[in-house]
Amino acid sequence: YQNAHYSVVSQPSLWPEVTLHIRYANVLNQVFVAFTYGLAIPMLFPICMVGLINMYLTERYQIVYFYKEPPMIDNKLNDRALRILMAAPICMLCSGYWLLGNRQMFYNEIIPI
Repeated sequence: YQNAHYSVVSQPSLWPEVTLHIRYANVLNQVFVAFTYGLAIPMLFPICMVGLINMYLTERYQIVYFYKEPPMIDNKLNDRALRILMAAPICMLCSGYWLLGNRQMFYNEIIPI
C-alpha cells in the first residue's frame, strides 16, 4: 500500500490540474446571490462571508498539497471577474428597491390590480 501511494505522490503528472474557471464561477455565484437576495434575507451576508473564507482556505491547502502547479495565466481572467463583480451592487440596488418598496413586505397589504 505504501509503495502504491508513494508512486502516485512521486509522479506529479498524476495529480489533478487546477480549474480556475470553476473557482471564479463559485465566487461570482456566492457574491451575486448574497447581494441580490441579501436585503430580503440578511443572514446571507455572513453565510457568504463564511463560504468565501472556507473556499479560500481549502483552495490554498489544495493548491499547496494536492494539485499540480497552477497554470501561468495573465490578469485577463481576474480583470474580467472584477468587472462582473461591479454589477453585484447594481443588482442589490434594483432588488432592494423592489423589496423595500413593496408594501406587502412590511404592512402585509395586498393592493388589488
